[in-house]
Amino acid sequence: MAFAGSTGALLAEPVADVAARITTPSSAEPAAPGAEPAAPGATMEAGGRYAEAAVAALNADPLAVHIEQVVTATSTRGGWTVETLATMSGNVSGKNLSVEVWAISAGQHVNAKVRVVGRAAYAMVKGAWVKRKRSQVKEQIEALHEAIRLVDDPLDLRYVGVERVGKRDLIHLTAATSIPYEPILHGPTGRFDAFDLWVTKDGTPVRFEGRFSAGGGADRYTGTTTIGFSKYGVKIKIKAPKIGR
Repeated sequence: MAFAGSTGALLAEPVADVAARITTPSSAEPAAPGAEPAAPGATMEAGGRYAEAAVAALNADPLAVHIEQVVTATSTRGGWTVETLATMSGNVSGKNLSVEVWAISAGQHVNAKVRVVGRAAYAMVKGAWVKRKRSQVKEQIEALHEAIRLVDDPLDLRYVGVERVGKRDLIHLTAATSIPYEPILHGPTGRFDAFDLWVTKDGTPVRFEGRFSAGGGADRYTGTTTIGFSKYGVKIKIKAPKIGR
């Protein structure tokens, strides 16, 4: 994820190259194989009450959630292949957010921190916080929110069944149609080749797993992304950092 605006960069260029393709990381164990028969009121067709509840939760406004994301990606450019591993940990609470990104790609290690509080945006640059106007990163903030929300139409999802994830019984939803993949800031667009979401019975997201492919020709990307959701709907206090520290 990169917070770089046309009027000034909040993060260093390596982060833009390595982490901007985070689509929208994981605290739960993989789902156990085998789903139970459809629950009463559920449907194997697109949409249904669980899909509707999940989409409503994902698109809550204001959005409040803690996320843990892990992304792996393989990029091919002009015959060169680069492997990337990136993680993002962050809180979104209404208009405010706080995220930290770690990434390794082509032997380069990147760590970046960003906070947005009120009308101001902050980034850790060379060990010190710098301040910018929120308006400078408005598009990137909106893109991050969209990435977390994943889908906005219940008909994009269909019910699979009830599955055991860790110590919880969760509703498994998968893609009912082709769902586009869009990087947060820049890079080629594509589609999700696999799209699986686990939610509670009231639609609260718990875990997302996806595989994506993007680009074409000599510029191709394939990868995986997982997201662990927690503190959904809980207001999280995010403080502005002290400048220069």
